[in-house]
Amino acid sequence: MHRKVTLLLINRRPHAGQFSMENIFPLIKKQLQASGWDVDQYTSPCLSKGILPRLCNLMHMYVHQGQINHIVGDVTYLALFLKRRNLYITIHDLNIFENSVGIKKFLIGMLWYQIPINRAQRISTVSDFTKEAIVSQFNISPCRVYVIPNPINSAFKFVEKRPISTRRTVNILQIGTKENKNIERCMVALNKLSDRYRLRLTVLGRLDHKRDLPSNGTLEIVNKWDLSLNDVAALYQESHLILFASTYEGFGMPILEAQAVGRPVVTSNLEPMRTVAGKGAFLVNPWSSADIARGIETLITNPQLADYLVESGLKNSKQYSLQKIAERYSAMYQANS
Repeated sequence: MHRKVTLLLINRRPHAGQFSMENIFPLIKKQLQASGWDVDQYTSPCLSKGILPRLCNLMHMYVHQGQINHIVGDVTYLALFLKRRNLYITIHDLNIFENSVGIKKFLIGMLWYQIPINRAQRISTVSDFTKEAIVSQFNISPCRVYVIPNPINSAFKFVEKRPISTRRTVNILQIGTKENKNIERCMVALNKLSDRYRLRLTVLGRLDHKRDLPSNGTLEIVNKWDLSLNDVAALYQESHLILFASTYEGFGMPILEAQAVGRPVVTSNLEPMRTVAGKGAFLVNPWSSADIARGIETLITNPQLADYLVESGLKNSKQYSLQKIAERYSAMYQANS
């Protein structure tokens, strides 16, 4: 049995519309508490943007650190002012580092990754793909990095299947609008199909209307953002299929959320999406709008395959239960005790 000490889960102050990380660790906190851990949650007082707000966050964190400190959001620079003993960090991906250049990349690499990694006792990440990138980029021992995937929120639960019919409108849910979410190629793919099928695309995440998104005018587009978790889950339930042909992810949570709800998924034939999906998704080349279109059309016209993917996805999603994930974090904390 672990010692009765305070575990502090440290998260960022989210910008408007950010919710992915903020929904994960409150669940893990409750599960750890149920198993006997004394857990508190800490949120940085300032948005992580600019020098002065980040200095404020550093000073505030130094004063309020716990006995065991675990940075779970993308504010890993807070490790600079934390005690090294019982310090853990979770790295969700290397996107901010890999998309930077020059002096900015150097500073992010040092302050968000290299120094925090060197100070922490253990690092956790959400996939083998991201672990390999961390080990390669920052020259650390693989044994210091634990792979602990994200759990599925109980809001995403199975509802009755929604059979796809070519005689009715097909509701497609696109998750995310950042550049890596690949929305331009997905739009090209859907435009190719909209002459043959009635398609309604719901985009979750604010669309930047300054971008010239390709459209032939026959594709119905609905844009939703800043939704509650239950409203997001309802979007999955109302959809016939989920489109997540991302070009880069640290994990790929929407795949599992779709599988838990019981919806077929079109996702990228890249890591880590390929591993996360298991046998429960149709894999496509995200760099090819033609292949994305092929994947969507295959599920529209092949209900037997769609049903198979739903059943396989439901089985796959059970590996990511909250209890199993919390047990793995507990084991990581106790490995140094």
